[in-house]
Formats: sequence, C-alpha cells, structure tokens
Amino acid sequence: MNMFEVRARLSDGLEDAGAAQATGPAGEAGSWVRANAQWLRVAVGVLGSIVLLWGNEVTVQRLLWSLLLTVALLGAIQVLIGAGGGGTRSGPGLQPPVMHGRLPR
Repeated sequence: MNMFEVRARLSDGLEDAGAAQATGPAGEAGSWVRANAQWLRVAVGVLGSIVLLWGNEVTVQRLLWSLLLTVALLGAIQVLIGAGGGGTRSGPGLQPPVMHGRLPR
C-alpha cells in the first residue's frame, strides 16, 4: 500500500464518520467547511507553526503538542467535510501524480 492509498483510505474513513452526522448542525457547518477547506487547512498549518515557534523556544514537547493539535484539527476538518455532503473522493486530489506516463516509485 503506497502513500496515496493510505491517504485516500484515511480521508474516506473520516468523511464516512462525518456523513453519519450529516443531519443537524454538523451538516450545516460541514457545508461551510467543505466550501472553505483549502484555506482552512492552510490556517491549521500556520496555527501549528505558531504554537511550535511561540516564544522562540522549540522543544520536543512543544513539537509533539503542535503536531497533535495540527493532526486533530485536520481530522476535524475532514470529518466536517463528510458531514457537509461528501468530500473529494472522485476529485483529482486523491489520484497519484503521473510523471511521463508512469507512476513514480
């Protein structure tokens, strides 16, 4: 199993978990998150960097907390995308890049 298959399965699983909660407020919030997912992901990355670099004192503990925060928020975004009516399963984002007619190894 390559990296793209792992990403696709994880994404599908999180979206399926969100789809089970599509009725109610999660579905309404999910629609907004789905429409704004790209910049929300960038904002989560920036927030993780700020947490890591705050006070110019990078430690292993702070790195782990920053990583945990970033992964949790990215997971929440993916769950809300599922609650908002599905994600990018058929989109080109989950396809591995093709280089010169062959898949990279």
